[in-house]
Amino acid sequence: MNSPEPERYVNQNLRRRSFRGENLRNADFRGADLRGCDFSYCNLTGANLSRVRVGKTPADALLVTVITLIVVIAAFHAMSQMLFAVMGLTPEDDSWKYVLALIISLAIAVIFAAMRHWLEYRRIATILSGAASSALLGFYYGGVFSNKNLQIAAITAAISAIIIAVFSYFGSGLVAIAVSVAGCVASYGLTFFVGVWAIIHLSGQSWLWGICLSLLTLILMAIALVNLLLAYREISHFRITSFRGANLTNTNFEGVNLSHANTSGAIFSKHGSIG
Repeated sequence: MNSPEPERYVNQNLRRRSFRGENLRNADFRGADLRGCDFSYCNLTGANLSRVRVGKTPADALLVTVITLIVVIAAFHAMSQMLFAVMGLTPEDDSWKYVLALIISLAIAVIFAAMRHWLEYRRIATILSGAASSALLGFYYGGVFSNKNLQIAAITAAISAIIIAVFSYFGSGLVAIAVSVAGCVASYGLTFFVGVWAIIHLSGQSWLWGICLSLLTLILMAIALVNLLLAYREISHFRITSFRGANLTNTNFEGVNLSHANTSGAIFSKHGSIG
């Protein structure tokens, strides 16, 4: 029985095309534009990918940059304004319940944003982190545009949380980036808030609370760093050429810079893979 002829894609424009899971053994992609292509879990044994273009398209690079900037600006402005507004409140104040609601929402956004590193919890963590972050933004901007009407702000928060939760469930790449970036901003906001309270207690010689809050600040700083790295990875891997988990044994990548592609878990020889 004759073996099937290898696929030939020489010098073709294949941007954003999905080959996920296909058998492309000995395929010829010489000089093709593979930016944004998905070769995850493909068999590319012996394939010729010399001088191909990998990475992401200029349009995708611009899109992810714009989305990132919008989320950073919107999240930083909303969260910083809310945190500074409650900074002087104490448990004796009637508005302390809003402080607790803000801190709990920030904590949910921060913790579950970090948990997205564990793939088995990725979807549920994205949903919860995204819902918490979007609820905060919805509450703040709903209140701003309704002249501080708490009922409208609460409704806006609920609607925002539901919308982001639904999009997170269906795995939108842009939503994942927005959730990561918002979680990163929330991490630094919560770290700043707890750090200020640690300084206040230490200055007032309330040593037990001061030390506990100082330790919590250090933990939150570590989580913030984790969330920053995750956000960077989400942004850099968005619609990038992916060879994740692919069999690249004897694949010809002459003239190709694979640092511009996602090769996590790819097999480059019969004896090992890239983690």
